[in-house]
Amino acid sequence: MIGDHGWVCGAGQLGFEVIGTADVNDPAPFVGEAEGLVSLVVPLDDGVRSDYYLPLTRYVLNRACLSQ
Repeated sequence: MIGDHGWVCGAGQLGFEVIGTADVNDPAPFVGEAEGLVSLVVPLDDGVRSDYYLPLTRYVLNRACLSQ
């Protein structure tokens, strides 16, 4: 599953393999990653305009074979 900081920790605790994004002031996903419950956390700045993350979005979708 791919989710934001609000979803990855709960899903990870339920045994789902998850990756997610988190602002650097949201420690729970990073703790979940350190504990092995979250596969990967990509640190982002949630104060930045979302279109600045378009290259990252394209990369993730391409790697997940979800791009069109």
